[in-house]
Amino acid sequence: MDYYKFDGSTAGLSDDAVETELLGRIEHDAACVISHLLDGNFSLTDPQRGDLAHYMAFQVTRTPAWRSSCQQIVGDMANTWLRASASNREYFEGTFREANSASGLSAERLEELRRKFLDSRVDRVRATSTASLAFMIEVASTITRFFFTMCWRFAIAPLGHHFVTCDNPVFWYDATMPARFAYGLGSPRTVVTYPLGPELALLMSHCKDVGGRERVDEDVVLFVNARMVRSAERFVFAARKEEAHAALALRRKLVSAGIEVGPRKPQLRELQLASV
Repeated sequence: MDYYKFDGSTAGLSDDAVETELLGRIEHDAACVISHLLDGNFSLTDPQRGDLAHYMAFQVTRTPAWRSSCQQIVGDMANTWLRASASNREYFEGTFREANSASGLSAERLEELRRKFLDSRVDRVRATSTASLAFMIEVASTITRFFFTMCWRFAIAPLGHHFVTCDNPVFWYDATMPARFAYGLGSPRTVVTYPLGPELALLMSHCKDVGGRERVDEDVVLFVNARMVRSAERFVFAARKEEAHAALALRRKLVSAGIEVGPRKPQLRELQLASV
């Protein structure tokens, strides 16, 4: 409940402005475009293309997996900075007194605090949910620009086969790149997949083609479905019960093979600095 709620009083906004005034509008505009596509109309105007790109971008950043990771990495960055600043006694005391001029702490108390901040086993700072809401909006704007300029191709599933989807449905990957760079959206051969319905999926790339629609074979359906199964956090959705069972079987197969499944989580590496 109230997942997108924040205190908007200082900005003159209602607490549910993100939900009602931003996400609600984006969902409404995208629903019209998706309905247009599912009716077999694959020619999109730039505004329609922008509406769907914007919706897809928020499908990435509004999820619990992304926002939780965002809050975690912001907190990690703050704690890393605290430990780095605490490694230099003179710097720490100077910046702490400047930021807390009214505290009147003794040198002994400051030294006690500095030593506590140096303890890497304890996190002193935790990011708020409001911080992740701000990142959610900012990063979605960047992702939207990438999506809009890519080549769009609509894949129509063959008879008897269906696309599945999940709770983390926008997935991109460049299989030609080393693992640490393979998840870059700007990578030259990255492919974005997004199922729009059981019989229709959107594939996006940085190719020079004009896009369009194409009736694909079973291999493309399996390619998209494997991505959905791999990126799901908690749920996979299928049009038929047997397809749901097949998706779960594939998930178990990936796990048994040692392949990481679930939403990607950003990592932060802490460098040991000699001085600040």
